[in-house]
Amino acid sequence: MLKLLADLALSARPGSFGARLDGQVLYVPNEVRFVSRLSGWLTAEELYRAARETPALVADALGWTPDQCAQAASELRDLLRGTVPEDVLDPPSRPAS
Repeated sequence: MLKLLADLALSARPGSFGARLDGQVLYVPNEVRFVSRLSGWLTAEELYRAARETPALVADALGWTPDQCAQAASELRDLLRGTVPEDVLDPPSRPAS
């Protein structure tokens, strides 16, 4: 699991979390880290999963649209690729029950 820490030099904008990966730490702007902590997303993987699976929730917290959040999730997936297991980034589809 990658740590999720704030970097005051970074800034987010609708459609981009403005994240930076350094080894086993994902640095995000303070506002993204604040929302993440309040929501209980303490790792990069948890932030990505929330943005992918519940974009309206994340978007609302950041003042974005769900489409902007989905775009940020896609950008984050590309940044995390090669560091985070593929089954986390692109989980297999669950069969309908």
